[in-house]
Amino acid sequence: MTNLSINRAIVVLSVKNFFKFTLAVFFLIIAGTFALYLSLRNELPNIESLQDVQWQTPMQIYSSDGLLISQFGEKKRVPLTFDEIPQQLIEALLATEDDRFYFHFGVDPIGMARAVLGKLTGNDKGGASTITMQVARNFFLTREITYTRKIREIFLSFHIESLLTKNEILALYINKIPLGHRSFGFGAAAQVYYGKNINELSRLMTYPSYSIIRKDLMGILIRRAIELDIDVYFQHDVTSLSDTHGSTSVKFSNGKSIQPDIIIGSDGRMRSLSRQYVNGSNTPIYQGFINWVGVFEDKSVNFSDLSVSDYWGAGERFGIVPISKNKAYWAGGIVSKNISEVNPNEFKSELHSLFNSWPSVITKIIDKTPESSINKIYVHDHDPIDKWHKNNVILLGDAAHSPLPTSGQGACQALEDAWHITRCLKENINDIAKAFEQFTELRKSKTSGITMGGRQLASSIFNQDVEFCKHRNLASKNTNYQGAVIGMAKGWSSGLPISA
Repeated sequence: MTNLSINRAIVVLSVKNFFKFTLAVFFLIIAGTFALYLSLRNELPNIESLQDVQWQTPMQIYSSDGLLISQFGEKKRVPLTFDEIPQQLIEALLATEDDRFYFHFGVDPIGMARAVLGKLTGNDKGGASTITMQVARNFFLTREITYTRKIREIFLSFHIESLLTKNEILALYINKIPLGHRSFGFGAAAQVYYGKNINELSRLMTYPSYSIIRKDLMGILIRRAIELDIDVYFQHDVTSLSDTHGSTSVKFSNGKSIQPDIIIGSDGRMRSLSRQYVNGSNTPIYQGFINWVGVFEDKSVNFSDLSVSDYWGAGERFGIVPISKNKAYWAGGIVSKNISEVNPNEFKSELHSLFNSWPSVITKIIDKTPESSINKIYVHDHDPIDKWHKNNVILLGDAAHSPLPTSGQGACQALEDAWHITRCLKENINDIAKAFEQFTELRKSKTSGITMGGRQLASSIFNQDVEFCKHRNLASKNTNYQGAVIGMAKGWSSGLPISA
């Protein structure tokens, strides 16, 4: 036998032995799991009670015209049947909590494998618990973090999946989950946070709200552009726009130039060449305050109700917007009459000197946010303008309208711009000038109102008069939030194909 044939025999033998070993390990795991199940079976709770859950609801007092005046009880709950749950809520929950819910058997092998691998590599990001496993935990187990509890949770999930349909399991999850302020289930949470039941809230906006980091949103848009075979060119910094026989050409820093049919001017608020070309001026207006912004992520923190927190002082403000249970976007702001040099090495010390005596969650967020995730911005905006287009150039986003961050509508209105300009161009495919005129008329009033509203709110938040701030805070406590939600829904949905 030659050396080559000997080597081949060794390889074949090794592969066979590896296959046998893997098969043996697999059967040992199955046998061990079954033996473990037999040993724990008598300790597992009886899940048949899930077929007829009697929800603990508070006593509610209504006025003669059917309005809820008050309710008394330890827990706030408004049980919903599956048919009463808005489809948008179902889709949002599946996307964030368990996107393979309708395909697994109670335990998601992919999610479980990812979690185990994360544990082994020290990059644990959780994500192993399915909706069924969370139902098992919420109804029958404690929240202690032990392997024994996790194993019981898995076995209970198998039982639940064999007893109930997927829709029944999802309804249990939606009605049981704790969402803060003694509210259990999304029906109660809608009343606690918005003063509306969930069906009314869905009727107002028809779509759920999402919090997303701008970088992640840009990633989604770029991936979609690639999927649609749209070419994206980098290292093409615009240096000038100029008239060329009734049209407009664009020159880039690499020496190239183009003369396209349509130029979308969406180059931001601070040095917009497209705004300069269309409007004759692109000088932003400093609004007298600084924002330090950052992205915080820490597994030891649990934003259980994902509600926005806004802390106000006299000329100071700190806001926290949870993105997920362990991740949040935040912004700390103060009044500043002058614009100074920005030094990233001083960001944390500046923040600590300003907010060290504020609630501990703020100092913890500042401590735990990496310096590379913090930025300092001297906040500017622009006065509303009437002229949004010239020749084949149309302004979009911050180049056309740049509301302050207090409006919470900067990126939202840029996305609305994109939706509207697409419709206008489709309706006037052979008349670009008419499409631009239609787009400007559709967008000008709404975006101007948002810009001025953002300024008005900023003047209140960053007011340094202590007496004014006391009255402001008192007025905020007495706000009719139900009316405020309705007003926001009407304003934000105007011009869109949704009802409010």
